[in-house]
Amino acid sequence: MKRLLLITSLLLFSCNNSKSAEEYLLTGQSAIANKNYKIAVIELKNALLQRPKLAEARFLLGTSYFFTEQLPAARKELQRALELGFDPNKIITFLLRIDILLGKLEFVENYGQEDHALTPETIIELHTVFGGSLIIRGQITEGLSLLHKVMSFEQKHDFFYQLAKAWLAATNDQIDEAIKLTSTLSEADNEFNDALLLTARLYAFAKQYELAATKYDQFLTVHPNNFIAQMSYIELLIATNDLNKAENQVDKLLALYPRYPSINAYKAELAFLVHRFQSATDYANIALATQPSLFKANLIAGLSYYQQQNDEMAYHHLILIEDYLPPSHLVFQVLSSLKFQLGYSAEAVTKIDQLEKFSAADFRLLSNASSALIKSGDRDKAQEYIEQLNKLEVSGHQKLTQRGVLKLSVNDKTGIDDLKQALAENPNYLKAQIAILYNYLNNNQLSQALSFANALISNNPEEELGYLAKGIVLQTQNYPEIAEASFRQALTKNPESIGAKFNLSTYDVQNKDYQAAYQKLVEILDKTPEHRAALERLVKLSTVWQDKQKVLDFIKKLRVAYPDKIILSLAVARTFENLNQQDNGLKLLLNLQKTADNNIQYLQTYALMSYRAGDFAKAEELFNKIIGLSAKDLKANVGLISSLGAQNKNQQALAKIKNAQALFPGNSNLVIYEANYLLKIGEVAEAENLLAIIKENTVIRTLLLRVKIKLNAVKDQHQRALEFAEELYGISPNLQNSFTYAQILQRLSENELALIIVNKAMVKYGSSLALESLKAELNVGIDPENSVDIYQKLVNENPDNPVVLNNFAWAAIMAKQYELGLEVAQKAVKLAPDQPQIKDTLALAYLRVGQYRRAETLFEEALESLPVDGDISLHYAETLIYLNKFERSKEILDKLSSSLEKQALLNLLKKHAE
Repeated sequence: MKRLLLITSLLLFSCNNSKSAEEYLLTGQSAIANKNYKIAVIELKNALLQRPKLAEARFLLGTSYFFTEQLPAARKELQRALELGFDPNKIITFLLRIDILLGKLEFVENYGQEDHALTPETIIELHTVFGGSLIIRGQITEGLSLLHKVMSFEQKHDFFYQLAKAWLAATNDQIDEAIKLTSTLSEADNEFNDALLLTARLYAFAKQYELAATKYDQFLTVHPNNFIAQMSYIELLIATNDLNKAENQVDKLLALYPRYPSINAYKAELAFLVHRFQSATDYANIALATQPSLFKANLIAGLSYYQQQNDEMAYHHLILIEDYLPPSHLVFQVLSSLKFQLGYSAEAVTKIDQLEKFSAADFRLLSNASSALIKSGDRDKAQEYIEQLNKLEVSGHQKLTQRGVLKLSVNDKTGIDDLKQALAENPNYLKAQIAILYNYLNNNQLSQALSFANALISNNPEEELGYLAKGIVLQTQNYPEIAEASFRQALTKNPESIGAKFNLSTYDVQNKDYQAAYQKLVEILDKTPEHRAALERLVKLSTVWQDKQKVLDFIKKLRVAYPDKIILSLAVARTFENLNQQDNGLKLLLNLQKTADNNIQYLQTYALMSYRAGDFAKAEELFNKIIGLSAKDLKANVGLISSLGAQNKNQQALAKIKNAQALFPGNSNLVIYEANYLLKIGEVAEAENLLAIIKENTVIRTLLLRVKIKLNAVKDQHQRALEFAEELYGISPNLQNSFTYAQILQRLSENELALIIVNKAMVKYGSSLALESLKAELNVGIDPENSVDIYQKLVNENPDNPVVLNNFAWAAIMAKQYELGLEVAQKAVKLAPDQPQIKDTLALAYLRVGQYRRAETLFEEALESLPVDGDISLHYAETLIYLNKFERSKEILDKLSSSLEKQALLNLLKKHAE
């Protein structure tokens, strides 16, 4: 068998070698004539193996590569053919087409003519092909200049002369004449089918899309790999909403050119059109990685991020194309809204003020700007824009309503006239009806509001709206039972009413009928999965409802159904946290990092959950990232300050507070933060001076009270601190404020009241290490045996916590369980050998079991670190008495303030000294 294969190979070799270069050239030409370019390439390569300088073979090999879309190889072979002296009239036109297809060609007036003597026919072809290409690229002036040059040759029977004439007719709004001309030319088309391709383009331009698609199909059947034609065809399919076919075409191109910017931009556009916004941003970013200034990719990326409510990234992309957008363009208006939302109000106003005058097309721009300025507090500038709106000729119930609402928001009472006119045009227009209702409510015109709601019911007794309106008015008037009944009537009129279900769920929660609330919220979210208020209420439900796993299961199911909606993933993570499954929530957020890392809402949720989980370094990293994306995000600035403080990076926190004060000069709450951190670093007087100049009506009261408590506690003014703690607890008796209040009571020896506060907090909010520890401390003086039991439980849960062990040892000593106290104190010292308070506890244990020498040594070490600690000094003085060191004991006691404990030791000293 091997012998047979060898003979066959030799025969083939001898056969292959029997043909001359000229014969290979002939068979190559024959293959090209039959459009069998792969065979042609093989034959021509064989010819060139024998005669590398055979110019015609090089030329034909280059054209074969061209028609199989191997453009770089085609250019190389054609260039070599030119160097070998082959006719430039045949080569230059191919080189031009290759440069056009590769997108590497800038405008030149005389392509190929400087180095070569070309015939008029070749020059006409070059100018026509290049001119048409420039027009497609948007360089219309340059393209027309080349086409007009063609006309100067007056070779009316030349194919390309006629093609140039068709281009000129098309650019002169003579589309029908141009189509007639190219249709005739395509009957005797050239090898590139230039006339057919231009016919397809002209039909598309004339919006005769079916005919255009037919012509593109014909062209791509002959030239399936013509990249520019494929891209034009894709654009046509998108324009005709044939998205599936367009995506098939794009996917074919992506398989060949996976990183090509324009193809990825089309893929992004297709994803955007079917609301796959995350996918759209992914493909747009691939395009922009190679071509950062690509208009379409930035447009799609910006709008997709906007749809995902990632405003900072939307702004980042849209600002790059702002100069190419007319003010009336929807995207220009979106960008203006983003500027206001992100705190770039001055930039937005400057851009709008550059417009010399406003027209009806600017209605949305002015209304959005006015609304944003009102929210930011710049009512004067808002009023200026609203006055411009009032000058516009406005019709249509929607625009009238929008203008009416804006007018009312700046106390322009003529806004009511706009709303009434809107209702005259459309009596059932919901937004106008609601606007009138809320205008009455906002102005405390409750009787008018109720009359309006009743009129809605009378006019449309079978509609839900009137009953919803009446329910809202009755809620405002604090008639919850009647309001609830009205919402139930609304639900009777429309069993699918989202407004009725949501309002009724409020009463379900208040009545602790959590199952009913859950059912209504689920029905809302099944229909509108991004209903923020319903989703927020459902997440909160998981904190109070016993069947909280149902909440988690539902939101997880919703997330699977809508994987692109980041808000659902964040709701799942927060619900995990509410179910004490913080690790699962944080793991989910970590997994989202790749796709959502620039989403502000995601970063805020991740940062806050990390902070609550005690991962302050991660919280610091995430808050820094938010500030990098949106410098004027106040919550992120405050979060960063708190994260630094939790890590005892107090100087860094103070520096960040100064940065924040520069960004938000009118925010007095930041002064409170500054005072808090000054207290942390021991600058008590400076902190007190800051608090003294604060206008208390400009700050959050609870924030101010917390810092005032801390200030007075540091100054040992515990009675004053108690006044602030009582007020804080009265405003907000949450877990943190309960702990603070009880702690201040403990310092004032009001242990029984402190214990009541702690027990209430534990019933309401559940157990925590801080509350359990405080409860145990309070019990030491009231019920030491109970205190020992509490600490035993805490030690079982926190076996390596030196603070818990130390407190347990102290409680055991107070309960006269001295051996237990000694054993536990020894464990605590091993974990924290340098802590003076822990040495004091161990020394006291040694004192109580009669090991006075050991106690003496430890008390001396503790006093080196805390020389003014009265409790340690008392214990040390007692130890010295038992060691008969009476004079030294007397010296120590004389330095201490009068107290019952001191007097008891003086009596003991006197007794032992006698």
